[in-house]
Amino acid sequence: MTTIIVEQNAVAALNLADRAVILDTGQVVYDGSAKEVLDNEGLRHEYLAI
Repeated sequence: MTTIIVEQNAVAALNLADRAVILDTGQVVYDGSAKEVLDNEGLRHEYLAI
């Protein structure tokens, strides 16, 4: 089963998710594990402002 979550609290959503997809101006800039997003400071800063 797939569930799509669009959430302002990215950390909470990423802690629940197995996978993450980040869009920037309609283009996929990241598609992979949610844990990798949480562990990657550069990715979080550039696209999620966290």
